[in-house]
Amino acid sequence: MTDEDIRHIDQRSYFITIPLSHIDEIQRTQQAIYTKIRKSFGFRDNDTKIGLILCGDINGTRTNLVHELGYENPHFHGLIFIPKDVAPQDETAEKAMVQNLKSGLAELVEISQQVAQGNEIYVRRYDPQRGSLFQTTSYTIKADTNPIFGQGDKFSHSTFPYDKKLNSISRIINFDNPRTQELLFKLHLYPDQVFANANLNDLTEQQVDHRQLYENAVGTEAKSKIKQRFLSLIRATTNSSTVEKNQNRQLYYRNEPLENSSCACCRCPSFCDRRRAWPSRHSCCNP
Repeated sequence: MTDEDIRHIDQRSYFITIPLSHIDEIQRTQQAIYTKIRKSFGFRDNDTKIGLILCGDINGTRTNLVHELGYENPHFHGLIFIPKDVAPQDETAEKAMVQNLKSGLAELVEISQQVAQGNEIYVRRYDPQRGSLFQTTSYTIKADTNPIFGQGDKFSHSTFPYDKKLNSISRIINFDNPRTQELLFKLHLYPDQVFANANLNDLTEQQVDHRQLYENAVGTEAKSKIKQRFLSLIRATTNSSTVEKNQNRQLYYRNEPLENSSCACCRCPSFCDRRRAWPSRHSCCNP
């Protein structure tokens, strides 16, 4: 992926929710879903593959009420990242793309059964007003980062085209590459230099502190030391599942809601307005 493909990637990111019939379908359908997504674009992403973060989910993962709610409503949450050369260029093309996505995914039996029952496939462009891209990613993989007793192995998130879990990301990305380091540094501390709609109010206190340290540092060597120290905090370096989840929480900032408000129907929490939140509704289904 070129720097030009990475720049303003938030304008070419789409959140998706896919209904399933049974919890056991989560693991076996992930690769097929990615293939159907690429097929809906006519496999025109040969030079730069479409990216996908995909994770299974059920009601109650955010509030740890999975057992009480009976492991209901299995579904996928996903974030699709579209390369510039295949991304829709206007509203008409975007509507056609969404329809092709829905039609292609509905070809899978596990999904078509739910669509026939009125459970729609949900696709929308990433909306920065509903939270940062990191917050949306955190929401997408919440069933992986929030332990689900007795069923946790079914909710490991996948990243495509690599189909690798985060604890193996060091095998995919060369963290010693200066270009990679520069991109990670900007993504976390200077998102306004990468994203089209970055909101600096989404930065955590730790991010703001490191950004200020970097800007106050005098000289190239001092700035380099601060940059490397920050990068060491977000780099995945172990295969331990426990540490991996801790690093996920560190990498995807501000995952936990600040207030205990909830939906009266399914008891899923709604986010606090102070977090530029998603409105009160079924957060297990749509952020």
